[in-house]
Amino acid sequence: MPSTRSLRGETVTEVVSHLEAGAHVNLIGMPGSGRSSLLRETKHELDARGWRVFELAGVTAFRQRPLVPLALAGVNMSGGSLTTANIANSTDALAERIGRPSTILIVDDADDLDDVTAGVIIAAQRRKPTPVLTTIRPGRRSAAAVELWSPSGSGVRIELRAMRYDSVCALVLGVLPGSVEPATMARIATMSGGLPGLVVALAETGRKNGRLVRRDGVWSSGPELWSAELSQAVAPILGGCDEAEIEALLTLALATAMPVADAVKVLPWEHLDALEEAGLLHVMGAGDSSMIGIYPPLVADYFRHETGTVRRHHVAENLAAISRPEADGSPVLVPPPTAPAADVTESEAVRSQYLKGRGAAEVARRRAAWTQDPRPQTAVPYVISLHNHGADPAVITEVVEKTPAREAEQADSAVLQVWRACYAAVAGNDLRSAYAILRREREARPATDGLMRATEAHLQLMLDRQPEQTLLRPAGADELPLSQEAQTVVAAEALLAAGHCAAASEQLRAARIEFSPYLLRSDLVGELDLVLRGEVDQGVAIAAENLRTAQVSLDAAAIAGHAYVMALGLLLAGRLDDLEHHLDATLAVVEPPMMQWHFQVGTLVVAALLAAARGRHGYASSLLMQARTHGVRPGPYPAMVPDVSAEPLRVTEGTDSNDLWAQGR
Repeated sequence: MPSTRSLRGETVTEVVSHLEAGAHVNLIGMPGSGRSSLLRETKHELDARGWRVFELAGVTAFRQRPLVPLALAGVNMSGGSLTTANIANSTDALAERIGRPSTILIVDDADDLDDVTAGVIIAAQRRKPTPVLTTIRPGRRSAAAVELWSPSGSGVRIELRAMRYDSVCALVLGVLPGSVEPATMARIATMSGGLPGLVVALAETGRKNGRLVRRDGVWSSGPELWSAELSQAVAPILGGCDEAEIEALLTLALATAMPVADAVKVLPWEHLDALEEAGLLHVMGAGDSSMIGIYPPLVADYFRHETGTVRRHHVAENLAAISRPEADGSPVLVPPPTAPAADVTESEAVRSQYLKGRGAAEVARRRAAWTQDPRPQTAVPYVISLHNHGADPAVITEVVEKTPAREAEQADSAVLQVWRACYAAVAGNDLRSAYAILRREREARPATDGLMRATEAHLQLMLDRQPEQTLLRPAGADELPLSQEAQTVVAAEALLAAGHCAAASEQLRAARIEFSPYLLRSDLVGELDLVLRGEVDQGVAIAAENLRTAQVSLDAAAIAGHAYVMALGLLLAGRLDDLEHHLDATLAVVEPPMMQWHFQVGTLVVAALLAAARGRHGYASSLLMQARTHGVRPGPYPAMVPDVSAEPLRVTEGTDSNDLWAQGR
């Protein structure tokens, strides 16, 4: 398993550097953030550099037992009573220990010290000035603790934030040797919020209880990673919360995420403020549009799964008072705004949970409508929701097969057959059966001929070869409008793949495509057109804006495509720092819909090129393995080549972006 030194080596170096300069360092991190592991690595480094380390620790159970932490650390105590003389003797003994040459004092969990012990440490340190390293949890302050770590105002505050996606991958692969499919890797990154302790807990627990399964050398999981054993990993995170704060967390967990303006209607400000200070809440956006959700998302899963029915019912009643009904009467929450750039990992973790919760609610509503009235008109939105939120292909096939065709709903009946063919081709890897479904539908319903030909051409382009020109013949005037729309979009797809970017963009310029759950959309074609013909910065700017729009509207079918174009453009522009920032947010998001897998493959290959350029060759190989686990064939657009070898990617920082790009083709 990768050590903290390998994952947070820069932080260890920073801490040691400050201590050697005589500064006091306060290390702040939630349980699971790797705080204790980093402390151990820092001690090893100090020891290797010839420093003496004297360490003591606060213990929650001894907060009401003054001086016990000193006794446990081996400081000689003259007696057990809490007298002035005893306190003075303890101060003398500690000053003698830390006053030795080249000594550094470490106080772990300083926020758990009683005031008397903290006072003794402060007095001893004033008498024998010594660099001090303290660790505390966020949001837990006391006057003594503040004075302890920064008695003269010379303190350095270092916060242990969520790990980057590449570090999450390294940690997961240390527990799960081999390869991990992208959906599972993203799920672990999202649920853990990038906290190393939770990353390891999710991977180890999943491996032991069967939530994670290895097939043909590839680890994968279903959509749900939670199990009761994970409660042990969550418990320390909640250790400092009182009953009112636990109630607030439960409320937010059941809501998935909500506007701050709504949260304060059911929860007191002081509780929300305390939880945010403790790192357990994350706010996205600002002002009236700000959203609040639980961080890390695994804590929210804990409350959803491990809370009793009576308590859940009580909280649900409170939430009902602020829900905003949709047209069908079901509650809906305002979608979260775009994450601020400074805290991508935390925001994306919370947003992914919100998307997951919102998707589950949407699927449940549409399932109920279809179950009550199983017809094409109710089946199509149900199937689209299932697809967008990662349902098992067998479920979608069952819905299609159990929905009787209706002549009065010919368009919806045709769309169901499109989905059936797409799933046969992509999920079942059976192009022959997919083509047969489409051709039978063409013969049975001539008004759908153009739609079925367009779908066959789309599948050929994405999975097989350049589409046959006979499939791209314009739809007849007597066909369904869907046929004409589909032909327009697929013709543009083929032009784009052949390098005729301007022609592809012109093809769609005047078109307003309504039906595009799997086809390219006009805005995506426009972005790719700009990027591939050299107007990269403009294409990236448009892709970024469209990505924000897709995130706000929770359009799962659009996010992966815009994220791919943005990554591709940033690579071609040589904006590698911006690209790394974008990829950290993109790769940690939950799995895109099946018909968008080729976009994720492209993004993973771009990420591998970047990792190689920055010397992280093991990470580059890991990303390429993730791309291959999709099982999809090379896609039609740049970088969609999952079977590229990692060996040619051994480039260095500063490599010309054109050379980088050539390796991904």
